[in-house]
Amino acid sequence: MKHLLLSIFLVLFFNIEFVKSVGTWNYLGIYNGGACDVTFYFTINGKGYVGGGRSAINIFKNDFWEFNPTTSTWTQKANYAGGNKGSQIAFVANYKGYVGLGFNGNSYSNDFYEYDPNTNQWTQKSNFPGVARYSSLAISINDYGYVGTGYNVNTLSDFWQYDPTNDQWIQKGNFPGPARQASIGFTLNGLGYILGGFSGGTSYKDLWQYNPSTDQWIQKSNLPGDVRRGLGCFTINGTAYAGIGYNNSNYLTDFYSYDPISNQWFTEAPFPGQLRYHTFCFSIGNTGYIGSGTNGSISNPNFIDDVWEFIPGSIGLDQNQDVFNQVWFNHENNSLNLELEVNAGRKCMINIFNQNGQVVSSGKINSIRENLEYKINANLSPGIYFYSILLVQIKERQGNFWLSNSASPIDHNFQ
Repeated sequence: MKHLLLSIFLVLFFNIEFVKSVGTWNYLGIYNGGACDVTFYFTINGKGYVGGGRSAINIFKNDFWEFNPTTSTWTQKANYAGGNKGSQIAFVANYKGYVGLGFNGNSYSNDFYEYDPNTNQWTQKSNFPGVARYSSLAISINDYGYVGTGYNVNTLSDFWQYDPTNDQWIQKGNFPGPARQASIGFTLNGLGYILGGFSGGTSYKDLWQYNPSTDQWIQKSNLPGDVRRGLGCFTINGTAYAGIGYNNSNYLTDFYSYDPISNQWFTEAPFPGQLRYHTFCFSIGNTGYIGSGTNGSISNPNFIDDVWEFIPGSIGLDQNQDVFNQVWFNHENNSLNLELEVNAGRKCMINIFNQNGQVVSSGKINSIRENLEYKINANLSPGIYFYSILLVQIKERQGNFWLSNSASPIDHNFQ
């Protein structure tokens, strides 16, 4: 007989009566690498790293800097070994930085380098096997790098995996959206995401999720607001934050947060600095950072050197909150049981997801009582599953459970 062991992790998202405040932007100072755009950037062990880029319309550089968030200071490190370039890709795997591709003002590149922060040394690795390019994107998932899209005469849609242990590139399935450049990539919960970008005169605001286990793409909810390229983006505590950029006519300041569980975007405080795109952006701990970039005309850009931090908003509780006392699985009737103290008139929506983020069961309970029972309308195989419980106009409760073939008494552990 199938039976569930519950290991529950509580994550609350509040709406209306439970209010999540927007984040706060603070000016930090000047990037010591000077006014520039199209830099590469990454973080390792609580430090930010920014390098290369363009300081004038066709002047590229190879300087490389380390940011200490405790003191908000920059320390120059060994110059990037790939020479004066901009619009490279960068990702982190096994506590080392990987940087490559890009444009030097005359030609596109496919060379590729590893940076070790412990020795402050660059080492050349196997060249990227796809066509040389710039304005591509890179993401890191489970200590593998993923690189794709970009531009070389035409926009591109191919996608590649890099294995740092074997210094080996493997081609994966193409990105299924329109070929593009100047997109942004990020990772949440072991899944990769591609957002925005442009091709020719067309910009985008679509969001795509990549599952490395299946090499499959799923389109998710579009970024609110206008289409754009050259966005700023970072992730903090399982949430992505993205915005600013350029829409082919205007520079944008709007900023949003994305919850991957509910596949929803939420409006954040707009970016208060100068209008810009092609910034560096990363997060360290609970803080996001955006700096440098350009604005003005494409043919005569204005280069920027300031740095800003973003601190996510806090969550405020209403005194009339609903309380989840227990959640457990009843293997006798294949149901998820909820014990709650609720305000009258609430309606409950329940989704159950597998580890790939796919909904395997969903339903509604229209009459809220103190104790609810939701019968799972699917035959689930043994494994780990995630649930989302939404009390309409109140809040969302999320967690997971492990389904086994054991018939022993139910254990539950609440956190």
